[in-house]
Amino acid sequence: MLYGFEYGREKAEAWVLTFLTSFVFDLAISQPLKIILLGLFFALLIKKPDSLEDDVPPTQLRDDEVFLGLQDKDTKHTSRKKRSKPTGPPGRGILAVAREQRFIELGLRDACYDFVFYTSYIILLLVIANGSRDSSMYHMNTHLHNKAVSPFAKIKDSATFWEFVRDHVVSDVHDVRWYNGDRFHRAGFYPDTSSFLVGRPRLRQIRVKKDESCNVPAPLWRVLTDCDQPYSLLNTDVSSYDVGWTRLDNVAFDALTSLDNISHYQRPWIYQYASLSAAVPDSGEHGTYYGGGYLVELSNSSSADMELIDELQEMDWIDDNTRAVFIEIIVYNANANLFAVLTLLAEFTTLGKTYTQGEIMVVRLYPYTTVWGFVALGCHGLFLLITLYLTFREVRRILTLGTEYFKMFWRVVELVLSLLALAEIGVHLYTAYLILGFNKVRTQGDDSSGDRRYNKYKQAASWEKINTYILGWLVCVACLKMLYLCRFNKRIARGPKVTRKALKPLLSFIVVFSFLFMAFCMLGFLALGSRLSLYSTFIGTMQTLFSVMLGKMDYYSVESAGGVLGPLMLFCFVLFFPNVLVMMFLAIFDDAFQEVIVEEEISGKSENEKIKDYAVYLFKKFVLKNTDEEFFTVNQTHVTNIAETRDRPSAETVPKIHINGISRISVMDSTYEAMEMAETDDLVRPISSASSVSTIHC
Repeated sequence: MLYGFEYGREKAEAWVLTFLTSFVFDLAISQPLKIILLGLFFALLIKKPDSLEDDVPPTQLRDDEVFLGLQDKDTKHTSRKKRSKPTGPPGRGILAVAREQRFIELGLRDACYDFVFYTSYIILLLVIANGSRDSSMYHMNTHLHNKAVSPFAKIKDSATFWEFVRDHVVSDVHDVRWYNGDRFHRAGFYPDTSSFLVGRPRLRQIRVKKDESCNVPAPLWRVLTDCDQPYSLLNTDVSSYDVGWTRLDNVAFDALTSLDNISHYQRPWIYQYASLSAAVPDSGEHGTYYGGGYLVELSNSSSADMELIDELQEMDWIDDNTRAVFIEIIVYNANANLFAVLTLLAEFTTLGKTYTQGEIMVVRLYPYTTVWGFVALGCHGLFLLITLYLTFREVRRILTLGTEYFKMFWRVVELVLSLLALAEIGVHLYTAYLILGFNKVRTQGDDSSGDRRYNKYKQAASWEKINTYILGWLVCVACLKMLYLCRFNKRIARGPKVTRKALKPLLSFIVVFSFLFMAFCMLGFLALGSRLSLYSTFIGTMQTLFSVMLGKMDYYSVESAGGVLGPLMLFCFVLFFPNVLVMMFLAIFDDAFQEVIVEEEISGKSENEKIKDYAVYLFKKFVLKNTDEEFFTVNQTHVTNIAETRDRPSAETVPKIHINGISRISVMDSTYEAMEMAETDDLVRPISSASSVSTIHC
């Protein structure tokens, strides 16, 4: 403050900047560098000189002499550091130790490579999957849901549907106002004044054929002569009509060539086929609907759109053969660089009730507009190279191993990972191709149709949605691969062993479980299907009973709807499944777990545990520096025993019989120990004889 009063703001800020720069430079660079250089100088200056005393080799021995080692005071210390190596070829135990050492070193090297590679690969995947996503997507989805989907859910029939179109579609598009009621004069914006309409809103109708009707039962022929068919893909109406659904004879319309010659009032009665690049069909509660239909596209005039809506309602554009009507809108928010595809579906069923459903798909179709976008683009390029490498590696393994490849679980996981990565790259490139093609058409000025503009963005958004699903599965499988990297933990490594042991009992258990579960599902569906929505379909009944097993249960609704049979069914299900079958399931895994524990005690440490112990030893030696022992010298007896047990019959192959009250495995172990002692005596006996002869001659 004093400097600021005396010298002014600019000089004071310059002084503070100079002070902070000098302080940070001294603290982080110059002073540490001085300390390091001084430490090196004094270390070299006060370094203890190497000992000049060389080990004097012993004099040449005579023929009748044997060298018995050093006789000075350093004999004990020197002999501990330098032991004479035996001459001649190594024995079986030494070769086993060397072989085991090499296997452990190679295993540790592969484990380090896998850890670094897959950790980097998962980080790269996470950057790609989340690079173009942020919290703005959620907020935009919530905003559009409150603005459009919530009012749309109040539709009950065709009359309320037309009211919604007038009040929330035509008015919202053409009569945009500020918060104070003043008119918003910029055309093409949504009522929030921030989202721009891409193309024009449109209505799309799906119908069933007029000539096809259901069969009326014979006793009711005098009452009813006709009934309506529910929707299916086979009875979808694809014919073109005149106004009022009047048939046109000997007239065929090509949506691509002759649609421009049709009047604006005739187009809602002409069927238009979906594009082949339309990716995802729209699914409702009563059917799955594809991209074609009878389209009504709004214009830039509010009065013209109101007149068109009144005419469509008057001419019964929605009638008894209408099964679904879509309201499709695409908006773009430049502030967040996000597209939102808004699809409102009204299903007009044969029951006389209208079912509504809304879907909002928020995507970022232009992700490469910021610095972070170019970082994501570089990650995509690196991901492409890694995917090609993984695919080549897996193809080579398949050609080498053949059918044995598909018997290895983690190899199959890597194959699935490679296939999902290739699918993600293909879908991503195709989405980029659609966007680039659309931009090219816009620059050439050939894309004057709002319907075509909508189709292009809808297709790109649909493929981006598929890409999101593929990325989700790809990240899931890649994270599953991390379990393979945790195989050095013995508790995690027991998981596959326990599952393999419990496989046969589990198959029998699954058969019993399936029959009993299906029996309760049929009982619940028949008893409660006509009263409760959760049990209205067989699949829904299965999902509900699975939720009951997990503890989620609505007993009072079952009691009010099911009389006596519903609560009784639910009581028996809760009593039997969680308390009996689930306990049997856990008991199977408990038995398998105990068997795995016994096998591990018999076989000793696995290869992964030895690799883990070796890694811990290296960490203590080179980082903590608290060990002077050699790993393979200390563990030589253990490693030799493990290596030699490979040549012995396993406990599973030896019959469990006893000889004179002693286990046959114990007899074989004692036999191997006797053989080893005999070999040791054979090696020691010549050395002892030579020592005694030398003593006599001396």
